[in-house]
Amino acid sequence: MKLSDINYRRHILENEKVMYLIVGVLTTLVNYILYFICRTSLGADMVMLNTAISWFGAVLFAFVTNRRFVFRSHGGSLYDLLRQAIQFYASRGASGILELAIMYVFVELAGLSDVVVKIAASFIIVVLNYFLSKAIFRKRRESSIR
Repeated sequence: MKLSDINYRRHILENEKVMYLIVGVLTTLVNYILYFICRTSLGADMVMLNTAISWFGAVLFAFVTNRRFVFRSHGGSLYDLLRQAIQFYASRGASGILELAIMYVFVELAGLSDVVVKIAASFIIVVLNYFLSKAIFRKRRESSIR
């Protein structure tokens, strides 16, 4: 099969892991764009606020796109949607704290290179986020089948 084959492209875009990777790249772009918009409008000295706003916006983007395009979780009540959103933000918050802990232990305490640790931590966090997201959105899909 060739990449130009429409069925092959469709097959790739229906692959959950490929879509998660695409959404992840787009989420990172959203995070950076929001950060620089905040940095420009709120000021470069507002690092923590700029970071918090860009993180919140990126996680919102990730929630919507993961729910719709990666895990294809549709419908349900407003309660189900809010429950998923809360679980998604909580899981991303937890993985963010884990990343901070990894950076602290391996960079601050062990003295390893921050670049190497950041890259390694990113792989761990991406895999963890995938499985956490899959668990959150699978609950909705399974309950809608019954």
